[in-house]
Amino acid sequence: AETGEEAVVRDRHLDYFLGVAEESQARLAGAEQKRWLARLDVEHSDLLAAHAWCGGGDRAGKGLRLVGALWRYWSQRGQYALAGRTMNEALGRPGAGVRNAARARALVRASAYALSQADYEAARPLAEESLAISRELGDRVGVARCLGTLASIAIFQDALDEARVRSEESLAVYRELGRVSGVANSLHTLGHVAMYRGELDEANAHYEEALAILAGTGDDRLIAQTLS
Repeated sequence: AETGEEAVVRDRHLDYFLGVAEESQARLAGAEQKRWLARLDVEHSDLLAAHAWCGGGDRAGKGLRLVGALWRYWSQRGQYALAGRTMNEALGRPGAGVRNAARARALVRASAYALSQADYEAARPLAEESLAISRELGDRVGVARCLGTLASIAIFQDALDEARVRSEESLAVYRELGRVSGVANSLHTLGHVAMYRGELDEANAHYEEALAILAGTGDDRLIAQTLS
């Protein structure tokens, strides 16, 4: 600060930790989960400092990318309140309203965090806005992701017919794109829908198919949830 170089150093710091956060997304869904969870535990204060620096200048877009990338870490560490707060801060900053991929991803993650705290009324419009932006952009992965989140919201709102339709749509997109983890997640959600409808044979079939897909991914978290 005394030399007038604070902004330069903080921008470099932001870029570095944005890179760490974005690399972690794939690492936390595979065999390197434990190592990357431990790394992000160590780096957490720096990641939050990078988030705080995005409140000024033209850094709002990077702020959205940062919090969108950290969703899996915060979810796996159970830090839902922190995640929701930082998501809302990032989404509410000047310059963060541009309807782009970064905003769409942050919106659907904010929806997931609201869902985790049973705030379904807040979760649904966030996911719906994300879905609309993803469709505008032609982002099919984003569309499938939003459909999956809306399916989960519908389950908890006891709208099981909607949940089944949303899950099947999400599954179809993920299958077409060859996104293995997305296919497994959609099957997992369809298993929940069938279970809550009392269709236990169908539920079991969905879970078994998801497990078979997950066996080679190293995603211990989703494997454990499916086994449960």
